[in-house]
Amino acid sequence: MRYTPPAWFWSGQPVGETSPVIYSSAKGALVAATDANYLAFVAARGGVAPAWPVDETGAATFAALDAVLIAAGLPATGLAAPTLPQMRAAVIAAAGAACAAIVTQITPDANHTTAYANAASILNSNAGDAPTADPLKTAFANLAAAFGASSASVFAARVLGVQKASLDLLAAQTALTASANAATAAQGASGSLASALAAFETALGAVAAELNAAGATISTPAAITIAGVNA
Repeated sequence: MRYTPPAWFWSGQPVGETSPVIYSSAKGALVAATDANYLAFVAARGGVAPAWPVDETGAATFAALDAVLIAAGLPATGLAAPTLPQMRAAVIAAAGAACAAIVTQITPDANHTTAYANAASILNSNAGDAPTADPLKTAFANLAAAFGASSASVFAARVLGVQKASLDLLAAQTALTASANAATAAQGASGSLASALAAFETALGAVAAELNAAGATISTPAAITIAGVNA
């Protein structure tokens, strides 16, 4: 039978499995030994199924099969345990997305972000109070209305609260990134990716509470789950 990677089967017991398994490249998944296509495939090969690929140590692994599939231009199985660098990258990316999801709820675009920054600058140079003389008085009041605040003073309090919370948000993201890059284990021990992610989510919840207390209605992003780390 001619080797055709897109329509092939491999049979074996990869490391970590308690019994033999069969992978179908056509389905991109494990299949049962009773699968009709698999049985026809084996019959066409005289009753012999192709052996599961092995790595450089001679061990049958999902990663070894992934290497075969990728070399043939096919998708990986998705069954191999992620490597530490992959998990680090996933944790850092997920944290960045969670931070962005919070920021977007406050300033949905660059124009809003610039306006918010300018409002904070005005307040910081005016002892934290909304301006009382034009042209800034009217401009600030219009900005407050644009952000849905009931008054300039209410908006001023919100802007100052958001300003402080933004520092805490960046601190949480920075701490997560540093911990993730230093992690040597995926789970369990202090300093692991799982611990770093849990600490980040606690900090994220605190920032959301801080923002809500300042008058910015914020929904905390959904819990982060990453295969190999906390799922």
